[in-house]
Amino acid sequence: PLTPPRRRGGGFQADAATTQTTGTQHARSPEPEPLIALGAKLFSDSRLSKDGTMSCASCHNPKQAFTNPSPPSRPGVTGTRLRRDVPSLLNVAFASPLHHDGREPSLEVQILAPLFNASEMANTTFDDLTQRLAAFPEYRDAFQTVFGERPTIESLGAALAAYERSLISGATIFDLWRNSNQEDALSAAAKSGFALFTGKAGCG
Repeated sequence: PLTPPRRRGGGFQADAATTQTTGTQHARSPEPEPLIALGAKLFSDSRLSKDGTMSCASCHNPKQAFTNPSPPSRPGVTGTRLRRDVPSLLNVAFASPLHHDGREPSLEVQILAPLFNASEMANTTFDDLTQRLAAFPEYRDAFQTVFGERPTIESLGAALAAYERSLISGATIFDLWRNSNQEDALSAAAKSGFALFTGKAGCG
């Protein structure tokens, strides 16, 4: 069983059981699209916060590349402004480890941090949050359809993580050249600039 979150410096500290359990749950559903759709709904729902005023999208604004470019960061439910700027979630599927200090091994675990941080969404226990979700028929039905059970902290993390992994930026001309071997996608000047950037200039 999972243990309640422990706060360290205002954040969430996952224990070994949490990491092991939530880190594998995203593979449970054979139907990824319903899982992603559930995660998308949860992501934009302020009912995930303790007082119902803040959603994941409140800080990771979809209209702003899933970040918040206006410093300082948006205050949490307590009105306390966060100390760090909001990173974009685009391409977070390829990021590991996670958090500014790299303390979280997976999205399933990292997602719990803002949910239980006293300065962000301020939930207190796993049970309080999952029971609140289960009280809404649309979530009770959706979790039953996707996971075959009522909301749990594992399935909540899995759904949000699946949605965030779907946030892949569109293919740029650099992507086409670098990853798809389309040599004519990038100009000769740009190729020279990339070679300089990653070589003698020491930028990358």
